[in-house]
Amino acid sequence: MENEPEHDGLEHEPETLILHRLYVASHKGAPFTRAERSAVIDAVAACFDGFTLSDALGYFQGRPIATLVIDIASPDADGIRELASTLRRLLGQKEVGLAVGGQFHTIKA
Repeated sequence: MENEPEHDGLEHEPETLILHRLYVASHKGAPFTRAERSAVIDAVAACFDGFTLSDALGYFQGRPIATLVIDIASPDADGIRELASTLRRLLGQKEVGLAVGGQFHTIKA
């Protein structure tokens, strides 16, 4: 029929994207500098086309810590883990938090 959309007869399912959330705490709890924030944005953008960056206030042992939360929807779990390691090294952190599917992990190396 003339007004019906083209259909090739094949079923096309969209690729399933998994939401990964990275938690990056600032060094010694101080606010992130412009240079640190820019370095984080550049590192994430070099690996993934789209992401959301949010400022949060985390707490560790009762003390507030400036935290960046990075949401990335991707099927590439290995790439996310590599990025977490990169961010950890870049900011001189012991670990970066990673939440996936309701589970929380720390990336230490």
